Amino acid sequence: NERLLPGLHLGKGDLQYTHTKREGIEHRLLCVLLNKLCHNYHKLASQQVTKVEDCFKVICNGQTCTFPEELIQALIDCGHTVEVCPRVILSNFGMQLCVKEDDGSFTYIPTTLIMRTGIERSADGKPVYFCSPHGGLDLNIKGPLIGRTGTRPCWIQFYVSIGGLTCFHPDEDQDAPWAAKTSLADIYPHDDAIRAIRMCAIVSVVLSRIATELKLPFGGYGVLGMCNDSATLIDFALRGETMSYPLLSTGRFLIHIVSYLSKLKDEFMALRGKTLDDGKLDLVVFDT
Repeated sequence: NERLLPGLHLGKGDLQYTHTKREGIEHRLLCVLLNKLCHNYHKLASQQVTKVEDCFKVICNGQTCTFPEELIQALIDCGHTVEVCPRVILSNFGMQLCVKEDDGSFTYIPTTLIMRTGIERSADGKPVYFCSPHGGLDLNIKGPLIGRTGTRPCWIQFYVSIGGLTCFHPDEDQDAPWAAKTSLADIYPHDDAIRAIRMCAIVSVVLSRIATELKLPFGGYGVLGMCNDSATLIDFALRGETMSYPLLSTGRFLIHIVSYLSKLKDEFMALRGKTLDDGKLDLVVFDT
């Protein structure tokens, strides 16, 4: 209503994007490749395929990559810098507002979703609130092939989305400097970064299986946790602690996550001497 709210518009107005359209397509392509490589773990564990040779593969730097961590390692080997760590940003679930000024420019209105913590301030008993975050496991890549153009690296993030899939997602957006991300841990060292990518595949398989078999709405988003929860499983497994908040997975479905992880581990162990070589299998079983 122009009389009540003159100039009010939905969206972020004329803010520029963090990456070009070409770079955005590059991010999406890399996500597709990583997610298809993640799916190889499910196909092997469930014996949809009985030979590694029948899995989807990516050739990078002369290396045949069957799993996502192998593709990331191949990119590192050919000169790419890869940074992996959990990060969060304020979330408004798409409710973005701006005002169009008389000169045609836009003034952005920062918005977020305020949530209760269930905690009260001891001094006066007033409830404590917090701004809802969006979080995930960030994967930033820059080198001669991926992220080679522009001033920013390729931005990808792993999380369970309300769209119904736990996977790697492209992470470019309109550039709002006041809404910069906050890192919840130091950049992982190389070995932990590679393990983190492998764990992303394992978490993706487990959460997707639960959502499919139990016919959960939104791919389990909400009951299995929100974006933060999927990345926190990995961060806690690597570091033994996490700074992520809030964690919203319910007790019943946390039990499902643990039981499905245990089942997946048994399926991997059953492949010993059949599909995966013992060295690779030991890594996968350990990280599961």
